[in-house]
Amino acid sequence: MTYDNLQVILLTECCHFHSSALEKVRNRCLWPVLGRPALERTLIQLKDRGLVNVSISLGTGELSEDEVNVPKDMNAAFLKESLPVGSAGIIRQAAEATPEAQKFVIFSSSICKLPDIDSILETHLKKKADLTIAMDAVHEQDHMVTGKTEAFICNRSVCPYIDSDSYIDIKEHLIPSLIKQGGTVAYSRLAFSLLHFTDWRSYLHAVRQLLLDEDTLPSIVRNDRFTRHSENILIGTDARIAKNVRIFGPCLIGPDARIEKDSTIIGPSVIGKNTIVESNCLLKDVIVWDDVTIDKNCELSNCVISQNTRLKKNSSRQNSVIAAKDRNFLPNHSLKLPAAIRSQSQKCINRGLLTKVFAITAVFLFTWSYWPQISNLLDIWQNSRLHAAGALVPPLALYAAWTKREELSKLKLRPSLWGILALSLAEITRHFGTYFMYGSLNRLSILIAITGLLLLFFGISSIRRTAPLLLFLLLMFPLPTSLRNSISVPLQELAISSVMFGMEIMGITVSRDGAYLDFDSARILVSEGCNGLRMIMAFAILTCFIALIIESPTWIKSSLILSCIPLSLLCNSIRLGATARLSMQIGSNEIQQTIHDIGGLAMVPLAMGFVLLELRFFSSFTRNGSLILKRK
Repeated sequence: MTYDNLQVILLTECCHFHSSALEKVRNRCLWPVLGRPALERTLIQLKDRGLVNVSISLGTGELSEDEVNVPKDMNAAFLKESLPVGSAGIIRQAAEATPEAQKFVIFSSSICKLPDIDSILETHLKKKADLTIAMDAVHEQDHMVTGKTEAFICNRSVCPYIDSDSYIDIKEHLIPSLIKQGGTVAYSRLAFSLLHFTDWRSYLHAVRQLLLDEDTLPSIVRNDRFTRHSENILIGTDARIAKNVRIFGPCLIGPDARIEKDSTIIGPSVIGKNTIVESNCLLKDVIVWDDVTIDKNCELSNCVISQNTRLKKNSSRQNSVIAAKDRNFLPNHSLKLPAAIRSQSQKCINRGLLTKVFAITAVFLFTWSYWPQISNLLDIWQNSRLHAAGALVPPLALYAAWTKREELSKLKLRPSLWGILALSLAEITRHFGTYFMYGSLNRLSILIAITGLLLLFFGISSIRRTAPLLLFLLLMFPLPTSLRNSISVPLQELAISSVMFGMEIMGITVSRDGAYLDFDSARILVSEGCNGLRMIMAFAILTCFIALIIESPTWIKSSLILSCIPLSLLCNSIRLGATARLSMQIGSNEIQQTIHDIGGLAMVPLAMGFVLLELRFFSSFTRNGSLILKRK
């Protein structure tokens, strides 16, 4: 059948002050239906059937031309209303805008299936009608959900019956006027439901029914944006799904979506692109729009979740709509300006670029301002054997952040005034340390300033996510002198006692003279530098780093960190005992010093061995018998 002189008119429902939460986020005709806005999906279907002449109602400012993606080679005319004119008034506007059109097909843009226009047009021509109304084939059990919707076909000859100065509806005004004047009105029934939606409940029902249609998923595969994972499960390009995720179709997973371990999705469900579903979530009969983050341990059933929404962990929602303000949509009540001006203003505001420039400037100013403290820290790492291991902390922290990059990438720019307070505290701490010559406070201000920058750009939520990394950075600072002096002597006493105990167990007679130990043929000094403090610092960095990069229960990580002190003291005692035993065999002081240094280096693999044994022991208490190291 040819469609010469046939114009399609798509009606857009208005979103007023009583609109639902989803309508305040986005006009109903732009709600996504299997990966595309409903209006765009309808336009593509019209083009595929050879219907390229379309008039689109924009309402009284609820929708702008920039929000409508018109396919190539389609002739689209946009109809704007200064005041509401009704569905019949839209026909009159379309007739004035397209003088070559002789027949008009009218239906809503908030549908999931295109009506059988050939069948309606055949009935219209066969009955020689001026206007034909086609009723939606709604099943009786669905009647309360979707309601009855219609498609219309009319001739240009109905235009004289449409008053240009008032609100005219097709059913309430135009049809009675036609019948009164002797016009012909025909009736037809559509072969299938258009799956028209008027609110979030009917939208959820319509998309479900569309997914259950056997012809729906194959048509999506032909668009080359999805691949068929199974008979009724489609997965978009670059989507990442953990191996133990359970999916029961029909389901559609959008491009670049990520579904983490131990999650379950029960269809009919749709997961939008760039959406993140974290571990141990249950999603049943849901429609999730694009760029949504669902934190771990969430349970959702019969829900619609709008774009740019984040659900906190352990959330449980049933039979509800979860909406967030869409950054690409300004509701009608936000600014009392025409839609064209609002859409143009959105293009002119590029907050992302401004924020990046501001962030780079802030980092530069931080480095410049704190360079004296950073330089002092570098000198300590280079010249102090006790604190040399602190130089490893920054690169290890960067690596740990890299392993957590997916989690950290979820941080959104949410500037907070707490950042200014934290930066002020950093300055107060730095000046107080400088004035009273407390070097530890002076250096600690670096970490406080880093925390302030995180608060300034990402808000309090960033501290919760980065707290382990920030605490790990504390290990790069030297111990305060008062603390170091107070523990050095007890540690030295413990080291001397442990060496004497070990020697006596081996049957070697040893006597003590202060910090000196006298053997049968040797005399060694257990100096303050051999008290094990340096080894404690190194072991603390090692165990804390491992705790950062493994996936295991908190109690295991805490036990691993707390074990660093006894392990380091044990390794130090072994090193001192072995050095003393070899010194008895070799009398040269130079060779003894070499043995002493080699013994210190040998403690590194020994410490790693102890840590691996400890992890092996802890793994027997985990559910699957293993600890997971993050390999990114």
